[in-house]
Amino acid sequence: MTLRRSVLLFTGGMILIMGLISSAFMWQLMTDALSDLEEAYVHQEVEATLFYIREDLASLKRVGGDWAPWDDTRDFMMGEDEDYVRNNLDDWTFSNLGTDFMVFYDGSGDLFYSRAFDPTNREVVSAPEFLLNLAKDDPLLAHSSPEDAMTGIIAGPEGLLMVSSHPITKSQWRDPISETVISGTLIVGHHLDEARVEELGSLTGLALRMEPLAPAREMRDLTRQIPSLLIETADEETIIASKVIEDIYGKPTILFEASLPRDIHQSGMEIVHRMELALVLFSLFFGGFILFFLERILLEPLTAITSSVEAIGRTEDPQGVHVPMVGRGELLILVESINEMLNHLDAYNQQLKMSERRFRAVFETAQDCIFIKDREGRYVQANPVMERIFGMPVSAVLGNKDEVLFNPETAAQIREQDAQVLSGDPFVGEVSTDTRGGSSVTFHVAKVPLRDNRGQVTGICGIARDITYIKDAEIELQKRDRLLSASAIASYTLLVNYDIDRIIIDVLQILGEAVEVDRAYIFENQTADGEVFMSQHYEWTKGDLEPQINNPDLQRLPYHPDSSNFYDAISGGRSYGGLVKDLPQPERAHLEPQGIISILIVPIFVEDRLWGFIGFDDCHRERFWSDGEISVIQMAAGSIGGAIIRSRTRKDLVGARDELERKIDEVEAKNAEMERFVYTVSHDLKSPLVTVQGFVGFLREDISEGDVDRVETDLAMIEEAVVNMDHLLKDTLELSRIGRVTSPPEDVSFGDIVRETLDRFSAEIGSRGVEVVLAESWPKVRVDRLRIQEVLMNLIENGLKYMGDEANPKIEIGWLRRDGDETIFFIRDNGIGIEADQQEKVFDLFYQLDPDTEGSGVGLAIVKRIIEVHNGRIWIESEVGSGTTVFFTLPTVEAKS
Repeated sequence: MTLRRSVLLFTGGMILIMGLISSAFMWQLMTDALSDLEEAYVHQEVEATLFYIREDLASLKRVGGDWAPWDDTRDFMMGEDEDYVRNNLDDWTFSNLGTDFMVFYDGSGDLFYSRAFDPTNREVVSAPEFLLNLAKDDPLLAHSSPEDAMTGIIAGPEGLLMVSSHPITKSQWRDPISETVISGTLIVGHHLDEARVEELGSLTGLALRMEPLAPAREMRDLTRQIPSLLIETADEETIIASKVIEDIYGKPTILFEASLPRDIHQSGMEIVHRMELALVLFSLFFGGFILFFLERILLEPLTAITSSVEAIGRTEDPQGVHVPMVGRGELLILVESINEMLNHLDAYNQQLKMSERRFRAVFETAQDCIFIKDREGRYVQANPVMERIFGMPVSAVLGNKDEVLFNPETAAQIREQDAQVLSGDPFVGEVSTDTRGGSSVTFHVAKVPLRDNRGQVTGICGIARDITYIKDAEIELQKRDRLLSASAIASYTLLVNYDIDRIIIDVLQILGEAVEVDRAYIFENQTADGEVFMSQHYEWTKGDLEPQINNPDLQRLPYHPDSSNFYDAISGGRSYGGLVKDLPQPERAHLEPQGIISILIVPIFVEDRLWGFIGFDDCHRERFWSDGEISVIQMAAGSIGGAIIRSRTRKDLVGARDELERKIDEVEAKNAEMERFVYTVSHDLKSPLVTVQGFVGFLREDISEGDVDRVETDLAMIEEAVVNMDHLLKDTLELSRIGRVTSPPEDVSFGDIVRETLDRFSAEIGSRGVEVVLAESWPKVRVDRLRIQEVLMNLIENGLKYMGDEANPKIEIGWLRRDGDETIFFIRDNGIGIEADQQEKVFDLFYQLDPDTEGSGVGLAIVKRIIEVHNGRIWIESEVGSGTTVFFTLPTVEAKS
């Protein structure tokens, strides 16, 4: 915007603003005065109208005051003047008095007589219903003295009524007045209808509206909103005044509303508009005079000076060009100063050109990036080296900010550095970024602030040297050192720990963190039917990355024919990997769902055989492993292979040792059992031999004495002892055969074995009335079926044998689960029970609870041996007199019958 336009706009604007302020002030002043005047006028007119209403009520009061204290009226109420109505209450009387109705109540508060006249239709009508049904305690009827009177307006169902109520007495009151007898009440009045209201308004020239307030709640709301007089503007021509009037009972139930023309407001506003017009005309005249003066004295010389300076600025070589001498006073001094300044600029420009040529020579030939930025961070100058490094023309860089060359993170970092330089402090440091070609570049940067002649920072000058090759070498050395250290730690950990399953995850974590990957894992190969499979056995993951150790797709995974390169590489001892997107489709199908971007596989050999491989996944970036990293990881893979060999060897040795110890324990247990068995057999077999030996001696004596009867007895006893010895030898032989002579185990429902066994005891169970309770369902067991039948036969037989004198004998056979998934079978009876100290002895060889009972005492020993051969256990829970429960366990399978 030119100076002339600015001065003209400013001057015109100031004059306009002053005019508007003056106009607004005058407007406010006049409107406030008019509002006050209009409000006073409204109060005056409303009070005048209310005065006429009060005069109307006073007229009614005078009528009532004349007719009520009149002897004829009193005699009429007492029934003494029958011509009162004909002589007094005719049409002429109502018209002359200005009333519409008269209502007479006797001294008891009962309606005595009423008469009403319609002045419009000139006919007798019914008095207002409201006045004909007054309550006896209504204030209109409750007169305490002859002087009492009530005058006012009633808001009845028929509309507004103006009434006056007076006590009916004689014309002459007694002295004192209180002794004057009141014979009733006279109520006179007329309707305050629209015609009457309009008539009242015509007296003051107002448009009136009077109406009763409807429900009590609305009345309360309106009376709160309307004070003594509420004045509201309806429009530019009308103003409305509202007032709530109390009825004859003193209640605010009547709304008085008057509409007045706004003559005062309209006249006043016409005057205001004329004054505003005069002010506008004066402002225009004054403004034009000021603008003319400024144009001739100031603006024309300044325009000439400005045009000359602009022409000099557009000249390519302004040397020797000057501003013409125009104006007077200060303007002339300004022209002379400008010309002197131009002379100094000519000399200074010559020096700048020389300096510019020297700077340009350095700028164009330097091997480092040189750039200049303004305060907003836009590149002002950049040398050709930046084009070579960033692959972008310098013309595309100039005028743009760092975002055109760097990613958002690097650009934000550079802005922080530039803020430091713009504050006046130089910056020296390093910046790393990715170029448009995708390669990573590191610069050593030095920046200094550029200042003007006043010392103010105007921009930034910087030099950046590409030190990428140096940083890459440092990073590679650091990675190799870190990886070598991790490999050494992993190798040492594998060397000093034999339990590879316990420490292999720690080894994977050490290697994974050193290589900076997201996942490290180990796969082992298996061979089935000549085909090689791989299965994941160990895994370490970083952070919140989802583990794949439980992924069923990574178990028994075959090497695809299309992945021959992969298998050939690792079986040949070479690593395999790269970017997943570049691998064959079958391999990508397994790797991409896991979110893997880059992968490295290094084989693990055990005893010169491909045992499996160790793998590393990067799920966040594309990367390529260096030869140094791969060689170190191959060393670690070799350490893992050696640890696997050591772990296998140790497991084999530990297994052999454990097996040897188990065999020794079995031999020792069998020897101990054999000693007990030999002792028990020798002890129990000795008893029938002693019997035989004794009765052989008796037999000799009886033969020598010729006692034939005694000889037969001796032979019977010897025969019985031989039979007992035969039973003992058979039972002992049977016990020794258990575990050595067995039938192949079969999967059978335990319920089938129970039912087959019970069939053998059906006759005895039925004859003795024994109740048998069986479980509803049964698990399957993997057992020698005949041996388990033998167990059940022994246990059921013992239950029947030791049932005692129980009136309701019962045997229950079932099963339950305890301690997790262990299945326990039981046979429970309600017989005589077993004492606690005998519950383990009953399983000993030849042990009998009752020596007088039949049997050899071998049955429960055989039962225990059969259960133990099935890797089970057996025990008894019993209370004397409450029965016995025998529990035992057997190997089960899943299905139930």
